Amino acid sequence: MPRVTRKPENGSSIGGAPAKKINDCPPGQEFVFATPDGRHVGKAKNIVEFIRMVKTAPLESVIYHTNGNHFAPWLQMIGEKSAADKISKLRGNGQDIRLQIIRSV
Repeated sequence: MPRVTRKPENGSSIGGAPAKKINDCPPGQEFVFATPDGRHVGKAKNIVEFIRMVKTAPLESVIYHTNGNHFAPWLQMIGEKSAADKISKLRGNGQDIRLQIIRSV
């Protein structure tokens, strides 16, 4: 699975490729993963935490947010426009939706 790394403090790159800057969302605007009945199961403040939650949140939560197109506006807000555009088109109801999301990021 792809890994997103935080840019080293000294501005150097990792493995010769420029490191991607990780943008945290403003305080209080974290993405809250919830189940369809409203139970909160986790939250993410940046793309690294988002990927971690997509991998570990209950499948019903990931499907709920994917099919409801809840991810795209938040991804746009943190500067992940390309990922937001791809994820906004996804729909699914099985385990493969997790991989589709991660590949879109």
